[in-house]
Amino acid sequence: MGIIAMKFGGSSDAAGFRRVRRIVERQGGRVYVVLSAPGKRHPNDFKMTDLLCRAHGGDGGALGEIHLRFSEIARALGLGDANGWLAELDASIARSAGWAASRGEWVCARMFARYCGMPFVDAAKLIHFDAAGRLLREPTQRVGTAVLEHTYARLLRRLKPLKNAVIPGFYGATAQGEIRTFPRGGSDITGALLGAALSAKRYENWTDVDGLLSADPTVCTRAIHHEAVSYRQMRQLSLAGARVLHPD
Repeated sequence: MGIIAMKFGGSSDAAGFRRVRRIVERQGGRVYVVLSAPGKRHPNDFKMTDLLCRAHGGDGGALGEIHLRFSEIARALGLGDANGWLAELDASIARSAGWAASRGEWVCARMFARYCGMPFVDAAKLIHFDAAGRLLREPTQRVGTAVLEHTYARLLRRLKPLKNAVIPGFYGATAQGEIRTFPRGGSDITGALLGAALSAKRYENWTDVDGLLSADPTVCTRAIHHEAVSYRQMRQLSLAGARVLHPD
């Protein structure tokens, strides 16, 4: 079996982590997993990324909620607690807005890697941006060239020797180590970059919606599944507001 790149939407609780591990273990072979930050558990809940942005702004209540949610997941999975990761998060939350926003993916991927016994590889070492927040081709090339070869080379060099790995989505870093993020939903982009760089047999994008539907299932209960769409159609649907896949 060839290489499979798998991106998973935010696993919001321990049950979500267990489902993801079962899906990954069923694949066997060479599997590389990209994770988003935990999302909402119910309609009135907050996404982890939003809590982190509030914590960066000095909201102590948001920081407390972050601690509570990650600690609950860690204990339920038998990982003890998340104190080491959370202490590092606390110490760096004020570093920059991009750094803070990326820590949900970072903690989530660290936790899942330990839970599955898989290597963790930080996206900051893989996905490279220029100073303007665009992907950078070569370290010596002038800033502003928005092409991908340098990121592809890093992904290939660092991940190819590993049979499998867990990578946080949504962010990367500049040559100076400054964390930069993709637009919201950008973990899809991370997964696509990884699949392309490794010449994966396929790229799977897993979410809590069961396939691509003709309408929002929370609004239209009679929405039907699309069996298949072209890349062009999927991009048009994404640009029109379909949230199942990021248009980039």
